[in-house]
Amino acid sequence: MMSPGEHPILLVDWIDRFLRYQQIERSASPRTLEAYQNDLQQLVEHLVLQHRCEQITAACFTKGAIRGYLAGLVHRRYEAASVRRKLATLRSFARFLARENALSVNPCLNLAAPKAAKRLPDFLTVQEIDVLLQLPDDSTPAGERDRVLLKLFYATGVRISEAVQLRVSDIHFHDGVLRVLGKRNRVRMIPMGQGMQKELARFLRQRSQWENRIIKPHERVFVRADGQPYSRQQMAAILRAYMRQAADPSKAHPHALRHSFATHLLDAGADIVAVKELLGHASLSTTQIYTHVSAERLKKVYRLAHPRADKET
Repeated sequence: MMSPGEHPILLVDWIDRFLRYQQIERSASPRTLEAYQNDLQQLVEHLVLQHRCEQITAACFTKGAIRGYLAGLVHRRYEAASVRRKLATLRSFARFLARENALSVNPCLNLAAPKAAKRLPDFLTVQEIDVLLQLPDDSTPAGERDRVLLKLFYATGVRISEAVQLRVSDIHFHDGVLRVLGKRNRVRMIPMGQGMQKELARFLRQRSQWENRIIKPHERVFVRADGQPYSRQQMAAILRAYMRQAADPSKAHPHALRHSFATHLLDAGADIVAVKELLGHASLSTTQIYTHVSAERLKKVYRLAHPRADKET
């Protein structure tokens, strides 16, 4: 707490300290830090309007203020999942403030989060995947890169942040595995089929010829025409452009390829625990959503194909 005569620290300064703590002590990813910053900046803007004052301190971070902020999000038709994520940010921030003695009471205690509607993940059918992988023009360097990129996503189930960071040294051709740095810096090894290994080896050979140089192990696998690494947004734009041509626009997003990887494995009889490890999920409950996808597909097939599906038996 403050000493007598000491000026209160503004909430924006506490946010800066919180972000540094998350980066240094918690090893938060750049994407997580960006989300934290956006959520907390949105909260500050809400408090500035509420108090009609630019000098917002930690004392303004009360349970009533948080409820008002969340109610505003609901009023503006934010999805329940988005509101829950923002509340998770506020809870982390509140714990930090309490630990730093900036607050005597954690204002997020006993705050209920809105229930997120259960939504089955989007995925492409096997037929749509077949169409997708035929789209890039592999007679050009860009087309060959895009073809291998699409195949990698479907063959390994990597996240887009993982594909962006992938380096040549992460491809272990001898062991047939891909070393991936996932969330919270967790490393996992994903097996690759011989087909995927040959595709990557061929692509790297061609890339070295196109660039007329030796590609070093520490360099990124997928780079732009100028040799610079892709950002998440740039790589996502490439994937979306192809996916819109092969599937409904509603599921033309990079994560749908990861969902397709998991769904098709389970449909083929893969063990759910093995799929969990391949995806890098911390909890089996996260992976179990794909079993619901398969169950819904079975129900649809049954309703369409069984002669007495809609009749009393």
